[in-house]
Amino acid sequence: GRDDLLFRAGLSMGKLYVKSGRTAQAVALLRNVIASAPPGAPLDELYTTLGLAYYYERFYDDAIFEMRKAIIINPNYVDAKFNLKAIRSRLEHYQAGKLFSRLGDRGRAIAEYRKAIDLDPRFIEARHHLGVELHLAGNAQEALKELRRASLVTSNYRKAYEIHFAEGLVLLRLNRTGEAMGKFEQSVQSRSGFAPAHNEMGIILLAREEYDTAIEHFVKA
Repeated sequence: GRDDLLFRAGLSMGKLYVKSGRTAQAVALLRNVIASAPPGAPLDELYTTLGLAYYYERFYDDAIFEMRKAIIINPNYVDAKFNLKAIRSRLEHYQAGKLFSRLGDRGRAIAEYRKAIDLDPRFIEARHHLGVELHLAGNAQEALKELRRASLVTSNYRKAYEIHFAEGLVLLRLNRTGEAMGKFEQSVQSRSGFAPAHNEMGIILLAREEYDTAIEHFVKA
């Protein structure tokens, strides 16, 4: 019937949004489709697609929850089981990287972040943390490469300002002060009250003897 056609069209459009990276739109659309789903509609497929959309929006708990719902409805649904396992595996490596970082084991932290990225090249948090670890390990060029890759997928990333800030710190280490200043400016454009970026900008401006502007940034820091 008409409701089944609308459901199928909504699901297909949701899948298309996920594939093309328009994941926020996919989430909104798929939630509406679920709310108006006709009896007997294949919700396992829809929950799996919504789970993927949540994953790429970086709502990891929601992603896992939707995959589990799909498996409860259909325990033999291969896509949901595969995606749930894949998401958990990526998150395990990422969490292990964070743990090794806190323990000061930089080599193992870097290795774990790389494993997470190998499983998902769009895993922005893992790439961001990898860049920071490489910088702290003294590998500035490699750090900059990873942070630049991370910054390419920051369009809807809630912590984009942290990536720009990390890029700025690496550029400072490479004595590329002008470019570093640009990254700190990007950081405060993303989050106006981000004190560490204002502080670094103040230090650069002091060295340029631009005292009034430097003080403005120190006040914000």
